[in-house]
Amino acid sequence: MNNKSVKANFRHKQLQTTGFSQINIILFGIYLAAFIMLLAAWLQPKVSFSVLFRDVFVAASVKPYYGLFSNIGIFLWSATAAILLFCGTVLIYANRNHKYSKFLLSFGGLTLLLALDDFFMLHEAVFPALLNISEKVTFLVYAILTAYCLFKFRKIIYNSSYTFFIIAIFFLFLSILVDQLIPSSSYLFKAGDSYFFEDSLKFIGIITWCFYFIKISGEQIISLSK
Repeated sequence: MNNKSVKANFRHKQLQTTGFSQINIILFGIYLAAFIMLLAAWLQPKVSFSVLFRDVFVAASVKPYYGLFSNIGIFLWSATAAILLFCGTVLIYANRNHKYSKFLLSFGGLTLLLALDDFFMLHEAVFPALLNISEKVTFLVYAILTAYCLFKFRKIIYNSSYTFFIIAIFFLFLSILVDQLIPSSSYLFKAGDSYFFEDSLKFIGIITWCFYFIKISGEQIISLSK
């Protein structure tokens, strides 16, 4: 075996060892974070431990179809965020398309924020109650973050199937508009209709957002094999 082969084998084993060590560190970090969360849930005195762990439908004694479309929307937000963050990380490790990796990670972070907002009702309940931040201020912050990402990655978006992105933004904006305007103009709709219009617009927006970003993520992963 010549010198070059020995060096190549050594380098390969070194990379394997480094990769294994990194995986162990990540796994340890995940277990540590999970342990801290469980310990905090057990020690905090305000909410029963069983309430935090029981299924929400069981705890609230409601049917499983309650909030069906809201839950599907949260699944779509979460799936899109996971795909964006995963694909963005893959591009970084592959040392390819740094602009696209930043694009995917940025919108992955934004999508994760929207998923958390939907799941924990941040703009509706948490922020107003705990931080005294109104819904309008929260929506403004989300709009600024979205506008920043749009401006920063405008070239990438322009070179993509941006029609889907425009449709997603349009429907999500309309849902916010309906949410904010209907309470003060309730004579326009029958009781309960406002929920249908607001959540239907939002649902279509989420589906389109999901399709657009999964499409781009898939294209970038496929490009790695070329």
